[in-house]
Formats: sequence, C-alpha cells, structure tokens
Amino acid sequence: MVNIASISGRLFRKLTGKSQGSRAGSIRLDVAGAKAGTEPIPIIPVELEGERYVVANSGEAPWVIILRASGKASLLTKDRRLPVTAVEIPVGERAPVIAAYRAKAGKAVEEHWAQYPDPGDHPVFRLSPDRGVKGEGGGGSAW
Repeated sequence: MVNIASISGRLFRKLTGKSQGSRAGSIRLDVAGAKAGTEPIPIIPVELEGERYVVANSGEAPWVIILRASGKASLLTKDRRLPVTAVEIPVGERAPVIAAYRAKAGKAVEEHWAQYPDPGDHPVFRLSPDRGVKGEGGGGSAW
C-alpha cells in the first residue's frame, strides 16, 4: 500500500530542499470543517501593512473551497494553535499581497505562477485572530 503522506513529504523536500517541519517557525493551516484525517496545509504567511495573508499557490484546492465556506481555520506552530477568521480578498486587490508572497516564497512557488499567471487563479485570504476562541498550546504566538 502506498503511503500518501510519505510521498507528499518527499515531493515537498524535492521541490523546496527542506522538510515540511524543518524550518524554524514553520506554520501550517488547519481549515475548520476539513475531513477528519486531513493534514494541515504547510503555508508561508505574508504580512503586508499590518495584516497577515495566506495565498493559495495551487488555486482552487479543497482547503480553499472549505475555507471560503467556513471562514474559520487555525494557524499551527510546533507548540501553538491560533484560531483565525479568514476573509477572501477580491481579485482586483490581490496583486500587492501576491507580490509580497512570491518575494518571500521564492523559487518554491515559481512553477505555480508559470502554470497559472493570472492572480484570479490564486485565492488570497486575510487572516485575523479569532477573538472569540482561546488559543491552545505553550508560550509564544503563531501571530
């Protein structure tokens, strides 16, 4: 039987030269309402003008559809879970966020934009701490 998690981990390492958890401060997005057993998505959050964003470099992935519908997720670090509210950014307002994201992510995401150069192909969500839900975990902040 093929272990999908093992294959995706190897593919991630091959594409980026890093393991999914190797980067200090690595962050994953756990989307509320995703199927049980679904792994949180490794993300590269970007801050712009005091706001934090997440960019879907693979387009209309299942997590994007669920996040769009629920508007709820959690940012996960090694020792913390921070509940967030997500609001999708209209296509016409995505360019500065996408530019900042691509500058931060570098070569790891170039292939996605070569395949799909239109900003409309890459949903962008502004994340805000969900003040109504207390975070879990140790000290420090996912924010």
